[in-house]
Amino acid sequence: MEPGVKGAAMEIVTQNCFGVAVVHSRRRFKRIREFVEKARPEVVCLQEVFWRRQLKWVIPGGYEAIYEAPRMMVKGGLVTLVRKDRRVTARAYVRYRSQGRWVSRQLVDRMASKGFWDVVLEDGTRVINTHLVSTYFRQRAHDKSQRGQLDQLLSYVQGLVGQVIMAGDFNFVPGSENYRLVRQGFEDVTAGMGRSSLNVNKKLDYVFVKEMTKVKKAEYIDYGGAKYPSDHKGIRGVW
Repeated sequence: MEPGVKGAAMEIVTQNCFGVAVVHSRRRFKRIREFVEKARPEVVCLQEVFWRRQLKWVIPGGYEAIYEAPRMMVKGGLVTLVRKDRRVTARAYVRYRSQGRWVSRQLVDRMASKGFWDVVLEDGTRVINTHLVSTYFRQRAHDKSQRGQLDQLLSYVQGLVGQVIMAGDFNFVPGSENYRLVRQGFEDVTAGMGRSSLNVNKKLDYVFVKEMTKVKKAEYIDYGGAKYPSDHKGIRGVW
């Protein structure tokens, strides 16, 4: 994969880092960082960087890293990386009002204080990095939690002008009601791509864009080697 695309208006990467799994996490995070250092996309949206100690393994040189880690955990497990020549003019972390259920498999989701980062670049582009709560095999109460988060996110971005990018692990599949809601206002850069989750054999990760020019490239990241560094495929989008 060639580093950079000449003449590209935007090149973005999104990657769920599988940070909840501590096995070989230093090695896995380092592979993701090395890819970013070589490819040099303008923006990288990382999810599941849950623990403060994981930050030093995954943050590359030459990028501004946007996150909050007031204690041991990183808020939302989210880190947004912006290449330093694409200056950041504003940033805000917005916590979801709906956080899932305590007594359920959504416990870790609650502990992470799910939300989204809104990062504003110098040219006015807004980059939203998020990880919606998992529905864990479509239990009704879990579905309600995810819909609450999505409604809050879409309400937030509705009033934004100019190019708006939403990237991350949305935990819903193409054709679902939640997917259709997003597509009412956004193009899907990843449309037509296959599964992104290696665990559940579904597509859960996306790059959505409002006011986008023609897509030049959209692909899953090939890190090389026999074993992928996460349980989700990373996405690279260029337009």
